[in-house]
Amino acid sequence: MTFTHANRLAIPALCLMLAAAAQAGKQAPVAAPAADSPALAATPEGQALHAAWTRAGRRFTPEVKSAYLALAKAQAKRDLAAAGANIPAHFLAWVDSNPVVEATVYGSRHSPARILTILRSLELDLGSQEVRQKHTQLALAMAVVNAGGDGGTEADGSLGISLAPRDPPALSIPPCPLKPVDTHPKDRPLDVNDHIINFFEGRTVGVDVKTGTKVENGKKIPVMEKRPRPMAACDVMADPALQAEFNAYMKAHGQSAEVHCGDHVIHWNSHDMVRGPDAKPILDAYHLFKTAYEAKGLLPARRDPVPTLAETCAFLIRNDATPLAEGVAAKWPKYPLDAPWPTLTFLAQNRQPLRECEDIWRRWHDKGEFHGYGEYIGGIAQQFEFQSARRLKPYDYAYGTLQMMLKDGGVCGTMANLCARSNLALGVPSCTAGQPGHCALVSFAKDAKTGTFSLVGGQFVTGGPDKTTPHAVWSFGDDRGTRPMIYPMATAYAVNHGLQSFLDSNLAWNLWRILPAQDRQTGGMALLQSAAELNPYNFLVAEALQAQAATPAEAVAAWTAFEARLAAQDKPGCPKDGLYSRTVRARLYGRLAALPLPADAEGTQAVAAFLDREKCENAQVWFKYQAALLGLPAVRRQVAADLQAAVAGDRTVEGCATLAGRIETVAKSFKDKKERQAWAAGLLPIMAGHEGFVPAGSRKRSKPNQDPCAETLFKLAGQEAGAKAREAARQKAQSDAAKQDLSKPKK
Repeated sequence: MTFTHANRLAIPALCLMLAAAAQAGKQAPVAAPAADSPALAATPEGQALHAAWTRAGRRFTPEVKSAYLALAKAQAKRDLAAAGANIPAHFLAWVDSNPVVEATVYGSRHSPARILTILRSLELDLGSQEVRQKHTQLALAMAVVNAGGDGGTEADGSLGISLAPRDPPALSIPPCPLKPVDTHPKDRPLDVNDHIINFFEGRTVGVDVKTGTKVENGKKIPVMEKRPRPMAACDVMADPALQAEFNAYMKAHGQSAEVHCGDHVIHWNSHDMVRGPDAKPILDAYHLFKTAYEAKGLLPARRDPVPTLAETCAFLIRNDATPLAEGVAAKWPKYPLDAPWPTLTFLAQNRQPLRECEDIWRRWHDKGEFHGYGEYIGGIAQQFEFQSARRLKPYDYAYGTLQMMLKDGGVCGTMANLCARSNLALGVPSCTAGQPGHCALVSFAKDAKTGTFSLVGGQFVTGGPDKTTPHAVWSFGDDRGTRPMIYPMATAYAVNHGLQSFLDSNLAWNLWRILPAQDRQTGGMALLQSAAELNPYNFLVAEALQAQAATPAEAVAAWTAFEARLAAQDKPGCPKDGLYSRTVRARLYGRLAALPLPADAEGTQAVAAFLDREKCENAQVWFKYQAALLGLPAVRRQVAADLQAAVAGDRTVEGCATLAGRIETVAKSFKDKKERQAWAAGLLPIMAGHEGFVPAGSRKRSKPNQDPCAETLFKLAGQEAGAKAREAARQKAQSDAAKQDLSKPKK
């Protein structure tokens, strides 16, 4: 039997992975005090927590942890009672007996009552052995990711969440939903769609099939053979002779439907976009044939319903325990299903229909077949309906499925989706990811030698991790938006440092969130510093430390302590520096830009010296302190000197971007537009003939980069032609990179 939880919504798979994509790359907000949290003084548990925290010197200690858990548990019981939800005492006792489960349930960003409800529902569907012993981490990931930021229950039907007693149902893969219609009925007149399908009946076309290779003149060439296959809509749309036959057939059967698609304007191997007068007739034919296929049960009109959380878990668990077929020499499992739950969050967001996943699994299990890439088809992939028309035929899977993508091909988005969906169906936490003008892939991986976890990239073209944003929700904190790649990367670092320490630092962060404003002011920094000592890779804590800083001196001190903690790490998979520390440092610059200047010149000088040592790339804070110390005329002269030195020396991508930002920021200090333009025009001769550069350390024959300083100066000087030319060159370089077919070797 299948799972029978009602009202499962037929939403597209991976919809959660694409949620909030507009937020990609933006600086994430830092949590404000939890508005819905009761004042600590309002309950006995809150009073006990405040007293324990005060005794501990406002730090997070084991005594404070116990008091916080007592508060969270009391609130969870009240919430469950208010919702009429019955969680058995033995289940709550199990949660309390396991430190990882306990800290996860009561220290994650969502309502503990909601997480408890999902966990219990999973136990009812999967059995207590799976949830409490074998696959606890998977269950925790499912509960945390799908608990929702507001603790609401509106998605229960889709998720399959229920506390009603039931026997665990058996996993069942839904069959193909297609039910072909008899197009030669005796009890009704034929409609237009019957006649369309009947036109194809028994007809074939010859197609070239590669049967091997042969050697001619020392070169291997393919051996092709013409073989018949059933005629389909795409064949008619390509061939004017078949179009004429179709039109005559329909007219002879009393139908007015006609198609006029031209001579191979669209065909099986089309790559070019369709434009001009040819476009509408092809779209009309596509919709005509597609509607007929759908109406007569030859093509699904939509994807299968999404599975419940328990169905997805049961599918993954079954596969994890199943050896590959005899003779298949491939690594299995591809990723440990009992890995720490923070690394499984991408997997827990996956809602691909089970029939699609089963097909992926069977290909892998039976033959070791894995599709991480497909046919790269060029510009027509930007026109979905034309891309679909070129290979329209009866098919068991709807548009939007991996199977249809394999048939039709695509460009970077399709390629990344193929690999991500294949990985997810095989239990590897993955998702697509955005880069400038390009779609890539990220996946969690485990190092077999060190046992450490990491987030790795695939199909990267237009940037590295610093320019990549996964299309998946970052399942920590309060918002449900996407975050830059370094956030889930840091999650792996935090797990490598220690899962329990990571979860305990989350508890400390949650305590910080519910502190009254006065307590935050007097003890928030001590609390967060103790949380960072538990696990310095918790991004929530790192961000909160900067938000807590009330003065520039406090902000710099918080960064200095953070940097020292990283430098002291010697655990595998816990980097001492790199993108994580650079990102936290960038948050520091943003905080310094927002805070008032120090009250004394000595303090201002100290911060300015710090920014200089760190080679601060934040133009706003750099200008703020330089202008305070030197005055505007001196800062303007300094930028000109820096530009002269950059052009004369070895330029780097980062250095040029920093200098361009400083030029733009200094230009804003001119209130008069003409003065600003004159100043920028005076700097342009420095760039003359040096607008492009080969970054220091590049390989020989590397293509020059466009120096953003030139583009910035052209714009500021009002020389739009020059600015547009530089921008066009930059965009073309980015576009050329994004169009790269990664299945082909670089030239």
